[in-house]
Amino acid sequence: MGVVLNPAQKILRRLQAADRFYQQQRSKELLLRMLSVGCLAIFLLMLLDVVFHFAAVSWLLLLAGYLGGAVLVVAGGIYLAAFYKARDEATARRLEVRDPSLGSTLINALQLQAQLDENKPAGLTRTLTEGAIETYGERLGDVAMERKLALPDLPKLRRRTLWGVLGFVVILMSFFSISKLEFLRFFDPYGDHPPYSFTQLSIVEPGSDGFRVIYGKSVLVKARWTGHAPNGLY
Repeated sequence: MGVVLNPAQKILRRLQAADRFYQQQRSKELLLRMLSVGCLAIFLLMLLDVVFHFAAVSWLLLLAGYLGGAVLVVAGGIYLAAFYKARDEATARRLEVRDPSLGSTLINALQLQAQLDENKPAGLTRTLTEGAIETYGERLGDVAMERKLALPDLPKLRRRTLWGVLGFVVILMSFFSISKLEFLRFFDPYGDHPPYSFTQLSIVEPGSDGFRVIYGKSVLVKARWTGHAPNGLY
């Protein structure tokens, strides 16, 4: 046999369900934003490594920081969606701000029930207070609380994040030789994965006319480099 709820309990149940929906919306928003930030962070780390050639220790610290941040964000999203609960008054205020036509209906209902619980009046006072709460409940009967707390920008954010991730993948595939090497360096910092180099060599001497070489004698060839400085040339 089901439990019969009084009007105040019904309002409270609906408020809590609306709050849970709102926190799930916030969780989705957080995870979508952090997905975009995570892709951008990977791209910037790869770009900086191509330019500066991070050492293995640097990569290890960056990997630990990146994975630690990702774990914190995911844990925060799960906590928001499944465990966090806003105060009932805060949820009521949020709903009244979203829909001014509600006036102070929700807050009034909560305050009247709090007065009943605290003061425990009897007789006519209690009857009138309970009647007022019931009237508020009837007025709220057709109000779609969850829909009113939906984040309006969430669909747009979802599309923007999808396009951002697709763009990130396209960039990685367009420069696959570089991105593959950078992923190996990122996730296997102590492996045998030499950094990508922009080193370009050009011979200064001899020029286009060349010069004669005497058999058995040494010849000095001069070269110029650009990009990353080579440690040696053979």
